[in-house]
Amino acid sequence: MAVPETPLQPDIVSFDAYEIHLPTQELFKHGTRIKLAPQSFRVLQMLLDRRGQLVTREEVQRALWPSDTIVDFDQGRNNAIKKIRDALNDSADTPRYIETLPRLGYRFIGQINEPQINEASEVSAAEAAPAELETRTDIDSAALKKEPVRALTATKITAFVAQIGLASVLLFTSGHHPPDDKVRTSSFDIVPLTSLGNVNVGSFSPDGAQIVFVRGGIWGDIYVKTLSDEKMLRLTTGTGYSTEPVWSPDGQHIAYIHRDEIMGQGKWGVYLISPLGGGNRKIKDIPVGTSGLDWSPDGTLIAYEDVPSGQPGGLWLMSPSGSLVRSLTTPSGHTEDTAPAFSHDGRRIAFLRETSWAVKDIYIVEASGGEPQRLTFENANVGRPVWTADDQKIIFASDTGGSSWSRDLYSVSVSGGKPERLPFSNYDAGDASITRLGDKLSYARCNFDPNIWQLAADSTEPASPFRASSMRVDLDPEFSPDGTKVAFMSDRSGEMAVWTSDPEGNNPTLMTPAWRSGSPRWSPDGTQIAFDSGREGHVHVRVARVEGGQPEWITEGDFDDRVPSWSKDGQWIYFGSLRSGAWEIWRVSPTTKQAIQVTFHGGYIGQASSDGQFVYYDQAQGPWVVTFSKPGIWRVPVGGGTEEMVNANIRQPWHVTAEGIYFADNGAKPQPVIKFFEFATRSVRTVGQLNDSAWGPPNFAVSPDRHTILYTQLDGSNCDLFLVKNGSW
Repeated sequence: MAVPETPLQPDIVSFDAYEIHLPTQELFKHGTRIKLAPQSFRVLQMLLDRRGQLVTREEVQRALWPSDTIVDFDQGRNNAIKKIRDALNDSADTPRYIETLPRLGYRFIGQINEPQINEASEVSAAEAAPAELETRTDIDSAALKKEPVRALTATKITAFVAQIGLASVLLFTSGHHPPDDKVRTSSFDIVPLTSLGNVNVGSFSPDGAQIVFVRGGIWGDIYVKTLSDEKMLRLTTGTGYSTEPVWSPDGQHIAYIHRDEIMGQGKWGVYLISPLGGGNRKIKDIPVGTSGLDWSPDGTLIAYEDVPSGQPGGLWLMSPSGSLVRSLTTPSGHTEDTAPAFSHDGRRIAFLRETSWAVKDIYIVEASGGEPQRLTFENANVGRPVWTADDQKIIFASDTGGSSWSRDLYSVSVSGGKPERLPFSNYDAGDASITRLGDKLSYARCNFDPNIWQLAADSTEPASPFRASSMRVDLDPEFSPDGTKVAFMSDRSGEMAVWTSDPEGNNPTLMTPAWRSGSPRWSPDGTQIAFDSGREGHVHVRVARVEGGQPEWITEGDFDDRVPSWSKDGQWIYFGSLRSGAWEIWRVSPTTKQAIQVTFHGGYIGQASSDGQFVYYDQAQGPWVVTFSKPGIWRVPVGGGTEEMVNANIRQPWHVTAEGIYFADNGAKPQPVIKFFEFATRSVRTVGQLNDSAWGPPNFAVSPDRHTILYTQLDGSNCDLFLVKNGSW
């Protein structure tokens, strides 16, 4: 009996050298994965679904943003199409794939590759004799690898299974990953769970029917959503922001962290609220910077991070009433313990031990206390741990490749071993959540795309992209002293490193192969570049010679040293350091390696004046300068002395020249601008208008002739939750 011809929805669409993997939202060219933002991928999928047909501008808009979103739709839509064309090496003027229909919309005009199967070879498994199956060679295996099995008709699949065996089909349909452990199945059913563009930090309800999440990024307001429809309930309102929501085991409460002010001296606390809404209740005050909560399986304890009396942040256990129970971990030095997660049997707690900003690893401690045992040795930006239902493995996100903005999901056995990447993540994974039964997994899929832009100072010309920008992360530019080169940081090679180009952005060249390297700063003679780089779980200052050779470590120790900057005579390097217990400006001799403290009331990014008399700096408390920086630029004599305010209104990013300070005013109306504070007159004037906000960490560049300004702009930043429904976790 013949099997009826039942078309199946293809998982992979291919054209020319490109393959589009729809379930995992991946784009490949000749087998190499190409980064494409989720919003752009969504538009590409619409175009492919209706290839040859018009997709209107309004349809693209509805696919990208909810109806109540207020954004510049034209710019966002154009940006999404541009990213698709860049990824496909396509042109708007002479399109091969994406055609623009003026004032109407877009159309996919490429030729889709069809299955390379000989129709005459189709037989059913029941009709084919065993001897016949052994001798059939007319199915092109290379073509089958190019066209996915699920794209074939049911008849072709049946015949193909009979020929090569069920195990081989499972290998194909699982994305070429053999089912060698419980988190790999023959096919993952991955569907969007939210489409709001700014969602993160999700947690399933005990019955797995709902999920609680934060809308507004990592910090914002807390919502509850059912998995079966689009209904959402907003739980928190008012000033400040909330984060880290987690459901109680009985489903009656959600615990979360809230700060009652977004800036300033707001108070932090742990709160409880009903998932049905209503008033909240604070159960404990906690210090600034704490993160992560979890309930014990019996609901009698809440694990959280506390920093008593200025000590390193450790884990504590309290009852839901807020009464203190006991300390669980006591990290030493500059380490911090965060993100606790109870095992399902309640006997163990996994958590993150942070040795440096964006450098964390997973540890496990008995809930009854004792010495924590280290589980991972990634020395990377590891995300919050999540136990699988059988307590045998832990799922987590990590930027193991060396780029703090590109993370994948991994699985590691609690007995130890090398973490394995989950096959459906695509350098864009946020933290995960797993249902109590282990039948569903949710994770945040994030797009983060900062690029370098250029602006002609004192000109009406609009800002434009710097030619060296890529589809990956590019930021923090600086001109060489003679203006012939630009140094910047990028993860285009797969790990964050220092690159150089000419002043127009041509001929980008890898400068430092060091892992997790950035913040490049030229020496006054242009022969060396100082930068910060990861080392044994911390970040320290290194110096590389432009002519080549192994970069030299300038600082080291059990603390962070970040964002170096040279003195004008090249005898010192200034940098922000945690070695005193708080961020302060220090200086170090690159020859003797002797370090001397410069500021004593807070300092993170410093830059020496052109006359060599002062160090200008801000008092941002660490790398999260965009969110937590204090407005105001200060200065202190290079040899130490009185620390004085220079201008109270300047905020990151900024750049010091001999004449004054260039800085971004992102709050200017109607658009952000670059301004100049002149030392001689103490006046401020506008020197250029931006098309979007200049992004802060930590620098923008001004050419030696003052004609060109390079700055970082965040061209894409959004996260949404996705649901993996048919795995076993």
